[in-house]
Amino acid sequence: LAVEWPKSWKAPLISRTEKLFPQLGTCLSKQWGKEVLTRDTSGCMQHPLSTAEQKQAILQHPLTQAHAHLESFEAQRPEPSQEFFDSHRALYGWVMQNDEAIAQEFVHCQDPSLTLRNDPQRGSAWVGGGNSVA
Repeated sequence: LAVEWPKSWKAPLISRTEKLFPQLGTCLSKQWGKEVLTRDTSGCMQHPLSTAEQKQAILQHPLTQAHAHLESFEAQRPEPSQEFFDSHRALYGWVMQNDEAIAQEFVHCQDPSLTLRNDPQRGSAWVGGGNSVA
């Protein structure tokens, strides 16, 4: 929700995520201590924190901090080149082609009790689970 994307990009992604994870609203409302999450005019869930507070929470989250080795990253950053561009383009292409598998792996790592239900008429949805969403 804290991602700085145009609403025209963010709304379809949030909608798709909610379809994949129907229990997302319930989990987030519990995590944020709210009965019901408010929605904007396009139907997107609204985070109870301001955008600045969301960004701070993301920066302070253990997942973000666990890999924060900025000094070593800066020292090893590749110089701009055609080779770097091609490598980045190939990686980006792989992510775009495997986005659903990457998302499934992430969700499974966060809550192994969730299982993906494939229903030809309703589409895929995660079911089960009892842990909080990270």
